Amino acid sequence: MAIPEKSAQTVRFGKFALDLRTRELRNNGQKLTLQEQPFQILAALLERPGQLVERDELTKRLWPSDTFVDFEHSLNKAVNRLREALEDSAERPYLIETLPRLGYRFIAPVQADGVEQLELVAPVNGNTLVLAPPDSKPSWRAVRLIGLGLVVLAACLLLYHRAFPPPLRVTQITRLTNSGRLDPWGGVTSDGSRIFFLEREGDHWNDRQISAAGGESMPFGSSGRNMRILAVTTDQSEILFTPFTSRIPNLPLWSMPLVGGGPRRIGDILANAATFSPDGTTIAFANDNGVFLANRDGSGVRQLAALPECWGVAWSPDGKILRFSSHGSHLWQVTSAGLNLHPFLPAWKAWGGRWTSDGSYYTFTASKDGRLSLWALRESAFLPWMLFTPTQLTVPPVSYDGAWPSRDGHVIFAHGGLSEQFDVVRFDPVSNQLKPVLPTFNVNEVEFSPDHQWMLYSNWIQLWRSRPDGSDRLQLAGPPSIPHNYFAHWSPDSKRILFEDLEDDKGTIYLVSADGGPAQQPLPPGPSRRGPTWSADGKAIAFSIEEEAGETSSSKQGIYLFDLAQGHSTLIAGSRGLVSAHSSPDGRFLVAVSEDGSVIKLLDFRTHRWSEVARGKLIAPPVWSADSTLYFQDMLAPGEPVYRFQPGASGPRRVYSFEGILQSGAIRCAFWGFAPDGSLLVQVGRGGGDVYALTVSAR
Repeated sequence: MAIPEKSAQTVRFGKFALDLRTRELRNNGQKLTLQEQPFQILAALLERPGQLVERDELTKRLWPSDTFVDFEHSLNKAVNRLREALEDSAERPYLIETLPRLGYRFIAPVQADGVEQLELVAPVNGNTLVLAPPDSKPSWRAVRLIGLGLVVLAACLLLYHRAFPPPLRVTQITRLTNSGRLDPWGGVTSDGSRIFFLEREGDHWNDRQISAAGGESMPFGSSGRNMRILAVTTDQSEILFTPFTSRIPNLPLWSMPLVGGGPRRIGDILANAATFSPDGTTIAFANDNGVFLANRDGSGVRQLAALPECWGVAWSPDGKILRFSSHGSHLWQVTSAGLNLHPFLPAWKAWGGRWTSDGSYYTFTASKDGRLSLWALRESAFLPWMLFTPTQLTVPPVSYDGAWPSRDGHVIFAHGGLSEQFDVVRFDPVSNQLKPVLPTFNVNEVEFSPDHQWMLYSNWIQLWRSRPDGSDRLQLAGPPSIPHNYFAHWSPDSKRILFEDLEDDKGTIYLVSADGGPAQQPLPPGPSRRGPTWSADGKAIAFSIEEEAGETSSSKQGIYLFDLAQGHSTLIAGSRGLVSAHSSPDGRFLVAVSEDGSVIKLLDFRTHRWSEVARGKLIAPPVWSADSTLYFQDMLAPGEPVYRFQPGASGPRRVYSFEGILQSGAIRCAFWGFAPDGSLLVQVGRGGGDVYALTVSAR
């Protein structure tokens, strides 16, 4: 490179100085060794700071036309050596920016030392840093006018940006964890430097933390398990959390300093979600009765919104409004004074919203085509009534939810993955062998017909009937007419199927012939009915009506028997608070579980008396064998064991456990029943997702 007589001898940028004549590079005065090719690249970039230097130009500068090398590879290596010398990074550059497939650009401020005290003016002709004599007199009036104009322009641009923020876009996605066990129910929270999350492991959940920059995850908290972190104060000094044993609503709210000090109960507050106000003096919390505010110590509770099943409460950075989810997938908004309560984005199935720290964007999760995606809504500081169209940040096949924007607004942390995958297998407890029920079909629920000639299975969306070997398949239900199906059961004569459709947390019961045809609703319209099963003679249906916040129906809670011939429902005495009812094949008993899953009870139809069978941490829906022996599982006991109980016996006996499956990588195992050969049908859950960092920028 030819250096004009009146040009820069030394170019300075940050802590570095490059002498263009001696070709010496110094870092805070310490001389560094810089090879010829990295020097030529640096010199070329410094000749035109802030401008693109194309790859072809650098190639011609480094190698003569008759040179035969792998130019792409060699140029990349030379640039990497230069970055190493300058302590720069291609992923997070502060000196040399890569423009993919085009070239490179020097992005740091540049200063030049002149010859004979000459002053730097500007690059000329894109070749070198040319200097002008100090006696060149500027027009100070012009300078002032230009400066004033620049200030006005900057102010206008700032006001425009605040009034009309550009849409967000994701520029890079980085997976921070690799366990595949993250439970989205636990959410993702951050104190700025760390990410907190929950991982499912059989009968418990592990609290984990990982650096926001990535690396190995570590346990968090003194116990290291079963603590759901909800929020962190803006000064990163304290967290809100709910200890739990199972994933149930309305858990007790606690707080704890992040450094030093023990946990403290927050009044008598029960919460599904909670967050601190921007100034840290107030707590907003949501539960099944609505959204509330309270002082930081839990006193002074006052209600902002009376809506059922509220979750995901978030406070705007200016402290003026709150948004939250109600009934699972509907967003609402209310002011911090409890005014102007109304649906937010009413046409959307959305939840889990949270603002960026500057309030310019509101990020949330929405369901689209069966996949969860993150979206961002622009928020105008000067035109708050203006509602922009949300921008989709992520696309399938990976689902993302639980967005938590970083404090600088450049990254969104979220749960991501293909969600927990379920499959039903046959398990031989003697040999510990597992065999898929249907290897080529993702099966979530399976039940064999009483005559063992047919099999019923579903993926919770489509319901199918087939032979036990998978032949003679026939779809019985599915979208668009019935979008979901759960708890499908054969009638005792193997001719009809009973199942439940769950939409927006309301259960509707259907009947369909095993030979196909339109599904019918045997019950008249009414409240949500859950967990339908057959009576032993197939003449009645048992179902439960559960306690629901905001329920306006006059129907009492409990278990009902619906007579199919008479079209009449009867409430079973003493069944309030019980669910998952199943009749024994001999017709003498009815088993049911408490709503919280802690107690299993048995009704003797001869004496019309309920008796307690057992207590547990989380008892799954029980199963009767063909000889009217009762089997049930405690999902939160070590090994997720299965117990057998013979009515009239002194108590249940543990007969099966799934330690081996859980130790092989499964997250949880649910006992589903028996196959015709006597093997156990087990629903195995594997994978639950990971923590992802989404780098975002405004367009």
